Amino acid sequence: MKSSPARGRISEEVDAASPEAYDPRMQTILAILVVLLAIGALVALVRGIIVFLRTKDEELRRDPSAGPSESSLKQNNMMWRRIQFQALAVIAAVLLLLLAHPHAG
Repeated sequence: MKSSPARGRISEEVDAASPEAYDPRMQTILAILVVLLAIGALVALVRGIIVFLRTKDEELRRDPSAGPSESSLKQNNMMWRRIQFQALAVIAAVLLLLLAHPHAG
C-alpha cells in the first residue's frame, strides 16, 4: 500500500516537531529578545513620564479647541511605543514557551 504525498508531508511535520529537532539556540535568541523588548517598554514608559513631568501650566490651561498640545502628542506617542514593545514582548514570550515545551506527537 502506497502512502499519499499529503500523508508524507504530515509525517515530516510531526518529525520536525519532535524533541530531536529542537534547537536550543532559538530559545536563547527569543529569551534575549524578550529582555530587549521589555527594556524598550521600560524606556518608553520612562520617556513618557519625563514628558508628562515637563508639561507646563500654560499647556494645561490652554483652550482645548486649539487641539492637542505638543506635550500631549509626545505623551501619546510614548504610550503607543510602550504598548507596541509590550505586545511584541508577549508574542516573543509565547513563542519561547512553545519552544520550551514541544508537543509530543
